Amino acid sequence: MDQQEYELRKQEIEIKRQKALEYRAQFLRENPEIESWIKKRKTLFLIVAIYWILHTVLSLIVMVQMQSLTGTQAAGGIVKLLFQVFWLWVFMNPQGGWRFNLILYFWGLVNLAILLAQLGDMMGSLPYVSQMPLLGVLMIMEILVPFLLFGAAIYLTAIPNHRKMSEQIETIGKQIAEQLKGEVL
Repeated sequence: MDQQEYELRKQEIEIKRQKALEYRAQFLRENPEIESWIKKRKTLFLIVAIYWILHTVLSLIVMVQMQSLTGTQAAGGIVKLLFQVFWLWVFMNPQGGWRFNLILYFWGLVNLAILLAQLGDMMGSLPYVSQMPLLGVLMIMEILVPFLLFGAAIYLTAIPNHRKMSEQIETIGKQIAEQLKGEVL
């Protein structure tokens, strides 16, 4: 394939991609409730992601206050945060279906089990909360994590209309992907 053919092919692909985006935009214009649902899902993702980021930042600050933070722990905390936010996006993707959201129940259960296992340590730390208020805030945030995940999971999966709209989003996404795949090849 020479340069001219390559450029023509590239232009064709871009035109088809543009058509697919226009098709999606038209679908959303014709179905404003779906567009609204996508926005709600994005907002929910942002709330959980910001909560996770705030939790990590507070954890690092508390560790600095306790003079127990090493560079390795800080780097590990940041990598862990990035990993968690990535998986949050995968499981809460506003453009995806609702079945991936089911993993949030499992994630909530895991966090609940961790919370219950650490409850004794948390109770032992209560006397230090008066000297380090951020430790108290962090402990409250730790307690709320499983319930935040359960709440998000219930909101995304337990309400039939929410599942229906998520399925429609997933279907249109698959149609666009097939259209692009079929026309690009």
